[in-house]
Amino acid sequence: MPPIKDEPLTSNEPGTDRLFKFHEGDESDGENYAADHASTFEMLYDEMEGRIEENSFSVWDQLLDDVNNDFVTACCDEVRIKCAHHIAGLTDIVRRRLEGETNVNESQAYPFLVAIFDFIGNFGAPSSGAHHPIRRFVRISRLKYNETTNSYMSAFPMVSPDLSLWRIGNGVDAERKPSTWRFNDGFVDYKLDPNDRPTKRGVKANILSQSANYARLHMSARPFLLFSIGLLVFGTRFCVCIFDRGGVRISPELHMWDNLDMLVRVIRSLTCNLSPQRIGQDPTARLVEEPGEPSFYVVKPIGKDGRSWRTIGSPIWSSLSLFGRGTVVWKVVEYDERSRTGVGPTMIMKTAWRPAHRNPESSLSRYVTAIANQNPEISVAESLTGGDVFVEGGSPPDRLLETEMPGDQYSASGSTAPEMPQGKLITVPYLRGLEVREGDSPILHRVITSTVGHPLWEYTDEKELAKGFITILKSHRKLCEQNVLHRDISPGNILLAENPRPGREAFLSDFELARVGDEVGVYIYERVGLQSKGKRSRLSKKTKHLLSGSGTAMQAPITGTLQFMALDLLDVLVTQVEVPGSRVEFKQTMYHDLESIVLVFAYVLLRKMLTIASSSETYKAEQELLEEQFKKSFGLLKVKDIQDARLFLIAFRWVDREPLTSFAAKHMHKKLLEVIGVIYRWMKKLSSQKQQRGFLSTLPEVIKDPMETTQNSTESFQLSHEAFINLFEQLLEE
Repeated sequence: MPPIKDEPLTSNEPGTDRLFKFHEGDESDGENYAADHASTFEMLYDEMEGRIEENSFSVWDQLLDDVNNDFVTACCDEVRIKCAHHIAGLTDIVRRRLEGETNVNESQAYPFLVAIFDFIGNFGAPSSGAHHPIRRFVRISRLKYNETTNSYMSAFPMVSPDLSLWRIGNGVDAERKPSTWRFNDGFVDYKLDPNDRPTKRGVKANILSQSANYARLHMSARPFLLFSIGLLVFGTRFCVCIFDRGGVRISPELHMWDNLDMLVRVIRSLTCNLSPQRIGQDPTARLVEEPGEPSFYVVKPIGKDGRSWRTIGSPIWSSLSLFGRGTVVWKVVEYDERSRTGVGPTMIMKTAWRPAHRNPESSLSRYVTAIANQNPEISVAESLTGGDVFVEGGSPPDRLLETEMPGDQYSASGSTAPEMPQGKLITVPYLRGLEVREGDSPILHRVITSTVGHPLWEYTDEKELAKGFITILKSHRKLCEQNVLHRDISPGNILLAENPRPGREAFLSDFELARVGDEVGVYIYERVGLQSKGKRSRLSKKTKHLLSGSGTAMQAPITGTLQFMALDLLDVLVTQVEVPGSRVEFKQTMYHDLESIVLVFAYVLLRKMLTIASSSETYKAEQELLEEQFKKSFGLLKVKDIQDARLFLIAFRWVDREPLTSFAAKHMHKKLLEVIGVIYRWMKKLSSQKQQRGFLSTLPEVIKDPMETTQNSTESFQLSHEAFINLFEQLLEE
């Protein structure tokens, strides 16, 4: 078996001398599974800065319209009498905490809260008939993603809020409490200290950060959820928070007993009155449950395509970000309303939120598909339809890219451009009940592609993996020659094809952040936006409007998933964290994409080894070590930590650590181990070269280096498609 040859790297790649303009950075959709709670809360605290609307009466407008005043009066009278013991018990626990007692904790308050909330939810006024709540608050520990977890979501955090708002019915009753987020309609976060209010500043692990963590998990695991509602109780005070992709609105803070009427309205609305749409359900997706059959969702038509779509199983990918794109990917088939069955081949449906100023992914995907149809070397997910999502279904005409001619997107089928539908576009301002305006942002967007694949780490042998990466590298090289730069390479965007023909063993997908054409520009990276504090007066809906771009998002062209972002780009982000407002000129090129492809390769091998180790108790020690290495390599949240891990090449060095060295040698082909070694040396050279660009390396050479004659000089080089293709082709040799 011939050894793997370390081919020299070249810097003569064409078409990379361009700068391009972009307006707003994106939150990472990276795999944050292994991060500890402290890092998560710190990340969310920083992410919420500039996105918080305090003292927001719009929360009451959204939740409390349907509660009858006479009912509230009658219920309050009964609560004071029938729940006096529970009120006194909760008040006493809070008092003891404030007096410094150490033998009191939050869990002691849960029974009192549940009893009071249950009474309000079950209460029937004398004038009303029989009443049954549709939801109730319950205590459940260690909520998981779903009953059956796919390989993408296998490490979803199993954490739970203090209380969960569970739907009653559909096989779930007040006594049977499934341990998944699927049946969860909201949550309660409780703190004994009344000073732990959500508006408290300076403490990153506060009640608001913890609630934001629950909200991101809720929106990730609950299918087609557009926003998440949290009831925050601190001592005997409370407020309601609504988290959406634009930020968080916090209602005025109230006292539970002094403002009992408002507490009754809130609990009654959440447990009895709010429809699925008002609790956050996407109005374009409806749940269908057939006796003896797995449940599924039927999604209204998308774009100019008139077909409805049926989901298959659970999502194959669901983002854990809170204010990012919130990407969710499903397998779907066409749904026949008459026969109530799925028909035709399996497709892929992606839903995400997009900024109004950016080209829609449907347009970019259509454009890239057209290029691929003219270049057999390019393997990408083939676009079928897509567009911004309207409540009524359908979409406006796809936006033309500057590189397209009017009518190009319809000429192939001979159809004419559809008229703009008259309906409600689903945007964050729309969800908040604000006046709808042109340019509202973010916008819910949906795309259907006809190419289906499976994760890279499910490869059967090293040859399948090598063919997949060769296909991706050739596709990426050709796309760069066609002035298309992906800019968001991650494991979720590179898939192995199902039943592929030669040369199409894998494909690139998700071109939402791609740069297309010959755009040129210099980019200045700077923080924008101020903290938004709501006024203590009710504002007219006509005067309120959500401003896109507010917050502390970076107004700059850097895109991608943090855990797979090139080191140069991480350096820019770290500079902005350490020196806010500094101006940094840079350009994002195909070399940054290549570095991301390298990191995907490292991720795939580590994930494969982790999958093997977790399949047998024999490898318990190896599994624990691999999980530790996975966290250090791809589970970090803070940009500075990710940068440090990248500088030390943590994603590759796990192979040198026993017993992982022996484990990898047993379960990985020798040639594949050699490929890791070659790539490690390349990345080490590249990292060393980048570190020599600092201040000390630019000083005048007055002092002579006595070791210079014996040191290897570091020649300038770049990663190249050709070198990587040659490397992987050697895996195919017998």
